[in-house]
Amino acid sequence: MRAKPIFASLGLVVRSVENGVYHLQRLDEHGFPRRDTVGLLLSEAPLTPQSSKVKLFLQDAPAGVPAARIRHQWQSLDARRFEESGLEPLELALSEDQIPAFFIEQRQKRPDGVRVRHTVRLNTGEVLCYN
Repeated sequence: MRAKPIFASLGLVVRSVENGVYHLQRLDEHGFPRRDTVGLLLSEAPLTPQSSKVKLFLQDAPAGVPAARIRHQWQSLDARRFEESGLEPLELALSEDQIPAFFIEQRQKRPDGVRVRHTVRLNTGEVLCYN
């Protein structure tokens, strides 16, 4: 059985992803793009089949503010800053089909050129950041 993509099941379309931060579009009930949104999937620790809870932080781009500007700001934030931001994350439990048997960790430099964000790719193709 093929694992279900996380964003598609939430009515979100991935426009792009950079350094683990997504530019998404919310769809209306007819499947038409409604609003630009920025998102980040976060795990408090590297995933295991026993520890499969992740948080999805989303922020709609206000009128007149490009999603790319928000995404650029998010790329510089430490993972714990999302917890402190006041944004209410969606708490998701990944299925075994979504979690890879073997992880290839990617370390991506953030825009400041110094700090690194740790990410892994799920079987569904989504990029997950973790502390």
